[in-house]
Amino acid sequence: MWSRTAGVDFASSWGAALTAPLNEEGIKTAGIVLLGVAFPARMRGPLDGWVLGALVGLGFQMAENWTYALNGIVGTGGTTPGDAALQSVVGRVLYTGLGSHWTMSAVAGTGVGLLLSRSPGPARRRRAGAAACVLTAVGMHWLFNAPFLGGGLGTGVKAAFDFLVAGSFWIVLRHAYRHRARAELRAPGSRRARTAC
Repeated sequence: MWSRTAGVDFASSWGAALTAPLNEEGIKTAGIVLLGVAFPARMRGPLDGWVLGALVGLGFQMAENWTYALNGIVGTGGTTPGDAALQSVVGRVLYTGLGSHWTMSAVAGTGVGLLLSRSPGPARRRRAGAAACVLTAVGMHWLFNAPFLGGGLGTGVKAAFDFLVAGSFWIVLRHAYRHRARAELRAPGSRRARTAC
């Protein structure tokens, strides 16, 4: 589609950045929603969404890494399958693995957890927060695939950025979760407070 509308050069430079974030983040987010609907007891809030999203993204990442390794073997004509697979593993697992699909899906999963949570507050605010999380994940994926900051160093910077975004989400969500848990435990009449007496 991109080569027909904008030319082959544009498609080869920008095709992955314009297509993969929508397709792949949509598929992964649908998987997170499916888990949240199938197992509602496991999706109690945004932190659970972050964890389930990270796991869905990691599964996707591993499947994609396997596909790229096999494509590398075919691309070299099968003459050096071990080298082709090793090159894919080094690039996609060791170098960019910490800032790849699992980070994007963790952020999108935060939104799914927020949307499916039973937390008090206006549903409109939860929907807006969920949409912002999914759009952030799409933006992270777009940045990772964008043709600028190319080369080994640029790719490493992009992976580090995605890792920092997902890590920031984790820190904020964990802090909020612990704050709510402490408040619940201190609340008069809470089940924990009654059993402690």
